[in-house]
Amino acid sequence: MGKKITVCFITILLMLVTIVSPIHAVTTKPTAKLPVKAAAATFKPLPAGLDIEDIACGNNVFLLTASRDSSDGKAVYIYSSLNGRNWVFRKYLGLNASSRIMYDNRRFAIWGSGRCWTSVDGVTWSEQKMTVNEPEFNVKCFRVFGHDMEVVDMSYNGHRYVAVGNVNGSGPLILESEDGTTWNDISWEQIAINEPGFGIFGEGKGYTFYGQHQCIKKVLYGNNCFIAASEIAFYRSEDGVNWDVIKIGNKEILEDIACGNGVFLAVGWQDSQSYDSLLWRSTDGKNWTRVNLGRTFRFPQSVTFSNGNFTVVDDKGNFLTSANGMNWTKMATGKAYRLFELISGKSIMLGRLLSFPRNTLLQIAV
Repeated sequence: MGKKITVCFITILLMLVTIVSPIHAVTTKPTAKLPVKAAAATFKPLPAGLDIEDIACGNNVFLLTASRDSSDGKAVYIYSSLNGRNWVFRKYLGLNASSRIMYDNRRFAIWGSGRCWTSVDGVTWSEQKMTVNEPEFNVKCFRVFGHDMEVVDMSYNGHRYVAVGNVNGSGPLILESEDGTTWNDISWEQIAINEPGFGIFGEGKGYTFYGQHQCIKKVLYGNNCFIAASEIAFYRSEDGVNWDVIKIGNKEILEDIACGNGVFLAVGWQDSQSYDSLLWRSTDGKNWTRVNLGRTFRFPQSVTFSNGNFTVVDDKGNFLTSANGMNWTKMATGKAYRLFELISGKSIMLGRLLSFPRNTLLQIAV
């Protein structure tokens, strides 16, 4: 039995041959000194006992999911707001339900356990059953790796939906759909990256894509193409069906990506003793310029675009703003906090706190 499993695994690894396009990167010197701009920031708590799980913005509406622990499990709720300050309860999703909320340029969605709740306005929600068609190549891989699918982000270009996430907490996941209900899984032959040292089997000595670094965590549409990002690569497609993989440099970690003013901007850091903060900038999603900010910033967590500007936040609550992703200004809020996520809408940004209290949002006027 053991020999059969080994043969099967080796066969799959031999099939996983991905041609990865090199990233066209240019390293610049760290910014020596940045101008400073003041910004008003306030904390907005929700009812006591609630933990904020996720936040999103679309159609001029802010949404969040929040949970409350009970003896039966974690109860998950949806709240909406028009201004980021006053929140209205909208729906109870159930015990231990998925709390990941997404906006795909057309609708909000919460997808988990084979079900998907969708809403255009954040008020009226409908449940849809999702069907996923698997290519034969992926099915063969699932027999070894397992098949536990998690969708974490979605985007829509007016003709096709794209959803991204991970399989079994380690393998990359990209789905495409014309109607948002019946989905096709993109073959791992297109999107898997052979990495040395990340193997679960063979004591990590083999070449395998199997590693959390390849979990895809963000997708967006802009400049006539879809761009997705994992920790170690960008994924680009003009139609949502055919994908190119653009791997970044060794020991570099991507955290988030945004699009605005005809520019893609990604943030991350150098996974080495320096832990320098990094930005990646592109106008076409193919050619990327890497900008090293040095230790001006520490571990950038999130980037968002609104009102003509990108805003980047690090894990200490420091902010940088820029219209073009090249010339940056520090934003001084006078608050001390750690943020896990930053979203934009109308004339404000909302930040989800990384540390306690978990029932509080940071609101920043822009």
